Amino acid sequence: MLRFYVKVGNRCSNIGVSRFNALVATGSFQTCNLKFIRAGVNTGLTLENQNVVYRSNSTVGLAGETVSGRNRGERVHRNGRVSIGGAGHVRKGHARASNGHLISPSISTVEVSRMDSFLDELKNCKSVTDVVNLHARERSSIKPDDLSFSWHQISRLASRGNRELNGIGIEKSLILQALHDDTLSSIDSFGPKNIAAICHKLAKLEKKCQLNIGSDIWEALDRQIVRLADSFGAREISNITWALASSNRSSEDVWHTLDYITIRNAHKYNPQEISNTLWAYAKVGHSSPELFVRLAEVALTRIDEYNSQDISNTVWAYAKLGLSSPELFDKIAHVSLNKIDQFNSQGLAMTAWAYAKVGRPNPALYEKIAEETLRRVLEFNSQGLANIVWAFATAGHSSPVLFEKIAQISLSRCHQLNSQDMANMLWAYACAGCSYPQFFDGIAKACLPRIQEFGSQNIANITWAYATSSHSSPQLFKELADVALPRLHQFSPQELGNTAWAYATNGHHSPALFDRIAMLSIPQMNEFNSQELSNIAWAYAKVGHYSPVLFDRISTVSLSKIETFNSQDMANMSWAFATAAHPSPELFRNIASNALPSIREFSSQELANLVWSFSTMNILSPSLFDQIATISLPRIHDMSSQTFANMVWAYTVSDLPSCIHFASHPTLVDYAKSQINKFDNKGVCQLHQWGLWCQERVSDKVFPSSISSQCAELFVLQDVSSSSFQKDVARVLNEMGITFKEEVNLESGYSIDILLTFNDEIIALEVDGPSHYLKRSKRKNGSTKLKQRQICNVDKVKLISVPYWEWNKATANSKTVDMKNKEIFLRSLLEEKSIRNIEVAA
Repeated sequence: MLRFYVKVGNRCSNIGVSRFNALVATGSFQTCNLKFIRAGVNTGLTLENQNVVYRSNSTVGLAGETVSGRNRGERVHRNGRVSIGGAGHVRKGHARASNGHLISPSISTVEVSRMDSFLDELKNCKSVTDVVNLHARERSSIKPDDLSFSWHQISRLASRGNRELNGIGIEKSLILQALHDDTLSSIDSFGPKNIAAICHKLAKLEKKCQLNIGSDIWEALDRQIVRLADSFGAREISNITWALASSNRSSEDVWHTLDYITIRNAHKYNPQEISNTLWAYAKVGHSSPELFVRLAEVALTRIDEYNSQDISNTVWAYAKLGLSSPELFDKIAHVSLNKIDQFNSQGLAMTAWAYAKVGRPNPALYEKIAEETLRRVLEFNSQGLANIVWAFATAGHSSPVLFEKIAQISLSRCHQLNSQDMANMLWAYACAGCSYPQFFDGIAKACLPRIQEFGSQNIANITWAYATSSHSSPQLFKELADVALPRLHQFSPQELGNTAWAYATNGHHSPALFDRIAMLSIPQMNEFNSQELSNIAWAYAKVGHYSPVLFDRISTVSLSKIETFNSQDMANMSWAFATAAHPSPELFRNIASNALPSIREFSSQELANLVWSFSTMNILSPSLFDQIATISLPRIHDMSSQTFANMVWAYTVSDLPSCIHFASHPTLVDYAKSQINKFDNKGVCQLHQWGLWCQERVSDKVFPSSISSQCAELFVLQDVSSSSFQKDVARVLNEMGITFKEEVNLESGYSIDILLTFNDEIIALEVDGPSHYLKRSKRKNGSTKLKQRQICNVDKVKLISVPYWEWNKATANSKTVDMKNKEIFLRSLLEEKSIRNIEVAA
């Protein structure tokens, strides 16, 4: 039978359940001087008006009296709760707290204590609702330890699959409002352990349930962290750091405080605390080089204790913040080799990514990662596979078998890939030189329904990947252009340049896209680096999308950055301006002067592009041409046929006396003979002009008659057409009664626009429209210069050029443009220049 021993004043009473309940019901305990209650059997009762639950077989002592009896080992807490294992005796007038300190009684009114341990009840809660209800029942007597443990239990229940809080959002989080409010109002009284515990549990709740706890409670915790900074231990600091990062708390004051206390306590950290701290700093993006150096020092002393997760989190953190610790990375790589089978798929991907990101790839480690990935490739999610190939491509570590396997799996999972995964994978395969047409086709097909998901970096990387892999996907490029147009203002200079380059390389011209890129690039051109400048110039020249303002701006900015240009930048830039026929003499002079000191670093193709560009622009640089001739001679047999043809054509146009020996050198002649069947039609025509140059300057044919004939035949067969300008001139000549022929082939193979006889002289009349000149200039381009020079020197024919701007000017002087004005202009031109050969010059 259940009995209660109650001491009121100096009198002890032995009462039963009914009497005890009656006292509770009448509220007698609120007025009497209750000293202690003891029960002896294992039964439960509810004190309804006090809203507490207890079990018997416990002794509860109240502040103000000694606890004694059979359960002498019980500890009395501030709120009167009893727990087993503490000191059984409490001096009169005090209660003993959970930390062992004696606490003086606070009020004379007696607080009825719970007969059961609140913590035990919390442990037995089966749902979040149970915890919330328990908190509501005990709310008036709950203390910091109770609040801390309540959050712990809610977090635990959520982590075990309890779905009561999953995705409830801020609107429905009122279920925890009372607990939230009590925590907020009590935070200033929380000690270091409770602060660390609540931070940790709140972060776990937010992460697990997408629950918005509220910024007010986090701001209060921030203040306490700063205030109690010197009181935290290593584990508490580590837990707080992890929690703040998990909840994306980025208060600079708090993180700077954590910098200080972490460095001070770093020597106490174990591997998990080190890796969690590093992960947290990287997650929130707070860079603290001094702290990372200190933790690296500690980590090196305990590296053998690291497990696979510690390793992957550590290297990921350094890479994420762009910090380097070569010794630590090398040591971790060595340790990881024997633990690689302990890594999960995410850990393998993170580790591979980190070593690539910091630019410290370890071949032995990458081989192990490749082997382990192949063995367990089906365990990887789509992001993991994307990160693996990205890492291997960035690190330059070839693994064709791995890439092929991942391509096969990814094709079957296309619907699972997000936009970032697709972009990263395409970039990686292109960068690694792994071209799998089926893979690129499959990804392109998967991209189309989700085209709106792609951001600026995705678009730039995807188009770059297809262009680099020489894989055409017209529909994808068309739709990406449509998506990019309204978003181009979000593109970085690199992304603008790469996108233009990709469209040009893939031969996909989108005028609206190129117009918009030009408009956005011009005002931010100073932000472009040398490669971006040369790429965007090359792209516009390649597709023939001429933008004078863009090229002017590129020229101006390039002049200020010319010393940062490498050989490829200089070769591409000069090629772009020459192809676009955009005059920029100062830029070319600076390219020449900057190229000379490092000219031996240029590849054969870059050397050929350089001299071709200068010759096309009709710009002479004798010292540059001489140096390139000397360097190129031993490399001739390493050149492609196109590179060789462009180079000899460039020297032919330049007509530099110092280079004549180079032009007729046996090495060049032997190469041309041996490769004659590999030249395309344009290359054969360039060889023909080279042969004519040798006739001009050394009076000798460089080729056997069979090869010379082959070149001449193709040269003569070049397409020729009469422009409207030429037809206009012909009409005037007819009116003047002058006999002439159009499109006449001379002995050299050149076709003359008009061949006529005037004052008993045979004259070649070349009608030079805008295509014969550099844009916005009266300077003839290299092709026109070469043709007119060789006609004069090889065919010995007097030549007159009719510049389009002079024709337009002469016929525009009259309000009524009639045939008479044109006749006057043409007759004066013939009479003035028929007495001498035309000097072909700029």
